Amino acid sequence: VAEILKQRDSGGPFTSIFDFAKRLCAVSGVNKRLIESLVLSGAFDSLCANRRQCFDAIDSAIHYANSCASSAASGMESLFSVMGDGGVTSIPEPNLPKVPEWGQLEKLRREKDVLNFYVSGHPLEQFQLDVEAFAQVKLGEVDEKQEFTAPVRACGIISAIRTKLDRRENQIAFVTIEDFTGKAECVFWSDNYRKFAPVLSQGEMVFIIGKAELNGADGIKIIADDVIPMTQARARFTNALAVDVRLDTVVPDAIERTLQLFKNNPGELQCIFRVYNEHRELSGRWASRRYTVTASNELVDGLIDIYGGGYVKLLGK
Repeated sequence: VAEILKQRDSGGPFTSIFDFAKRLCAVSGVNKRLIESLVLSGAFDSLCANRRQCFDAIDSAIHYANSCASSAASGMESLFSVMGDGGVTSIPEPNLPKVPEWGQLEKLRREKDVLNFYVSGHPLEQFQLDVEAFAQVKLGEVDEKQEFTAPVRACGIISAIRTKLDRRENQIAFVTIEDFTGKAECVFWSDNYRKFAPVLSQGEMVFIIGKAELNGADGIKIIADDVIPMTQARARFTNALAVDVRLDTVVPDAIERTLQLFKNNPGELQCIFRVYNEHRELSGRWASRRYTVTASNELVDGLIDIYGGGYVKLLGK
């Protein structure tokens, strides 16, 4: 890192992964593996927003750096050199490969593999409303004096699974889940592991219901009784929807657009509208009775588009 900073200070900001390789590949410790780690952790995002494109260019960047070094050492102009500023010859940088970016989950997975934590986002962000509405405990914010007298509902992405045989030679599992705040170990005894094994795999996002107990410095441990894939949580846990309507900012066609969304997404849930006047004071609360809905992505995303992010919520059971 010190050498990278030194090169940046002396030669100016890096302009591309090829420029980085040319200036640093001769330095001890700067190799393909290091460059891969830098790319996957987002270090080149300001130079190339497409991490996969940058990652796939690493081999050609190292080859380019070696060619530049060989040309400089020989003191001869390469057949592929071009005239640069001041008449100095230079080898033109290769083009970045034309490849699509990894999906968000794949990009985050690779980022965490390198850093052991997420930096540019979190896989659960796409289920932010569900987490806020249905999770009954934040894994990293458990009070050391808290007592759990009833089963809890926790959520997270499965980051690790460890299995072993119990005394009866039945397989049990220890599953680690992570939410936005921390992590917890979930224990699956043999019967429940056999039952839920099909939905327990690394990278899956789930809700887990079970008995919680304090686990020292590791937060809590959950003895799992039930597992619900994140994609099925709304259908199981949603009791109603709530929309905060601000009269000073609501768009003129809000009623028409909302009505169309209701017609397109019929179901059994009421939608509660909390109306705030221009002073942001609650002036009324109304529940939809004629139209009941289902909490589909189309409905929720449509309501957010009309009323704004942070003003549409799922109400859990």
